[in-house]
Amino acid sequence: MEAADDICYRVIDVEDALKLNRLSLKEAEDLLRAIFPSERSYRPEWDEGDTISWLRAKAIGVLIKQVSETVQANLPALMAGKFSEPLIERIQAGPAVAAAYNTVKKRVFAWDRTVSAEIAGAQMITDVLERLILAVESPASYKNKILLKIVPHYKDDMSTYAKILTVTDFLAGMTDTYLQRIHRRGTGHAIL
Repeated sequence: MEAADDICYRVIDVEDALKLNRLSLKEAEDLLRAIFPSERSYRPEWDEGDTISWLRAKAIGVLIKQVSETVQANLPALMAGKFSEPLIERIQAGPAVAAAYNTVKKRVFAWDRTVSAEIAGAQMITDVLERLILAVESPASYKNKILLKIVPHYKDDMSTYAKILTVTDFLAGMTDTYLQRIHRRGTGHAIL
């Protein structure tokens, strides 16, 4: 699972950086082409959407194949719990993937807009969690009763521990958009 996440996120982050105009098409193309430098079926004259889609698919396919081969070659050590390196670092394309990741990290993750979004997201998580925990601790208040109704599987007769676990599970399963919606509702800034 970790290798699958590494493959998808590292490749899709390049595509996202292009969509955010933090990388040019040429830069994104160069980063992804480095993963499979000997591929001959690539046609750079395709339009931008076709180009990035093809590069993404090809890069993911190559990385899956290389990781699968690395798993097979190291299966005894993996099964014995003696293989602790990320698989993505042990494959032939590992340096190209690392270069792509480092570029995206500098251009997108350190970008003030990204940092601002992370700060806002962290604050929304804190606000929602604090409000829900307060509601668990003081459920008699009308506002808290209403707030707890949005938590799936929450029941008044649960233990305090189970209630808090239900709240944290609810929060952990939220997408960014859903978190924003719940935050607006929970703070009284939205009705729907």
